[in-house]
Amino acid sequence: MKKRVFALVLAALMLITPVLAQEESPDAYFTRMLAYYKTRGATLLIGWGDRVIYRLDYGTHDRAQEYPINENSLFRVASVTKMVSAMGVMKLIEEGKLSLSDDVGEVLGVTLRNPYFPDVPITIGQILSHTSSFKSSGSYPNITKPLGEQLQKKDYLNKRPGTFYEYSNLNGGLMGSLIEKVSGQSLNDYMTENIFSPLGFDGTYNLLLLDNHGESRISPEYNTDGSIFQSVKTILKSVETRGNSVDPLNHYNLTIGSLWISAEGLMKLTMALCGDGMVDGVRVLQKETVELMRADPSAHPGSGVILEGGNYGLSVQKQYFGKNAPWYGHQGRVRGQVVNAYYQPSTGLSFVLCVNGQKVKLQNNVSRCALNFINKIEEWYQSGQLMLMAPLR
Repeated sequence: MKKRVFALVLAALMLITPVLAQEESPDAYFTRMLAYYKTRGATLLIGWGDRVIYRLDYGTHDRAQEYPINENSLFRVASVTKMVSAMGVMKLIEEGKLSLSDDVGEVLGVTLRNPYFPDVPITIGQILSHTSSFKSSGSYPNITKPLGEQLQKKDYLNKRPGTFYEYSNLNGGLMGSLIEKVSGQSLNDYMTENIFSPLGFDGTYNLLLLDNHGESRISPEYNTDGSIFQSVKTILKSVETRGNSVDPLNHYNLTIGSLWISAEGLMKLTMALCGDGMVDGVRVLQKETVELMRADPSAHPGSGVILEGGNYGLSVQKQYFGKNAPWYGHQGRVRGQVVNAYYQPSTGLSFVLCVNGQKVKLQNNVSRCALNFINKIEEWYQSGQLMLMAPLR
């Protein structure tokens, strides 16, 4: 009897084993997961070395499903804006026009000191590493006055600058002010000339500055339940007064999360940060600079940062998503929009997921959808399946 039962179980296993052995295709897996998270539209890119080896465009910009997501689609990347904008600041540092130890207030020509520690300068290294002592929330999001007049005591922590990590949007916003003050150009012009155009893609902090900014290319801003928070018309109207001027003391909110960029453009920047600062034969930053951006905060020369073992470099997060080596990069999230741009220098893998609307679920404050994708990509890399994907470019 026992032999018969064993034989029946063995026969059943032999029947289902071929099914279990069939690996779900990348298209099937990614599409299934995007549907599970009720995604409106998305672009997923996987890079390896200096090549994009996988792309998936999913869904549409609009609820009427007239405008599919494609290679021309622009996504608001929210806080990924900070990582991209930091590349502009680091380029000015490479050129000797700034240093990590510079006093931000002195550079901008305003008094910018923590009232609890009025004699301690707040440095560029500190705003890039979120150790400046600015609070995560405060009066600054509702800008009504120039920078020197806007900030109040309640905007600061009772912590000495350089000794305590707290993520603050104001740190990101000050990068735009620094770029305009030092370069003498508008933020948009500087980043376009030095970062975006050399790599051959559109990027903008003001959609009205692009010739093609219609509904076929950009999306409404969706809430997590799929309803529209802002229509395309409302989004465009909200930036009408922004223009393209140089106004550093009033432009301390542009680099918080205003950047619109294509997934392809964001992937090029991510691959540059993953490697030696060069992609497609174009050098964006020096190798030493990209290594410094992902270094432990205590390694930043002259920054005043004395934290040990931090998980945030110079506008670059360090994350252990799986069981393997760390990933670096940034997430951006606002309501239903989520953008993830991460890279793993030890393997040369790069990952970009741009979502215009989704039922967002988080794990350790990172999109679960993105985490699932990264874990799957690591699994395919370890098994060798990733190497079988033909480069797309």
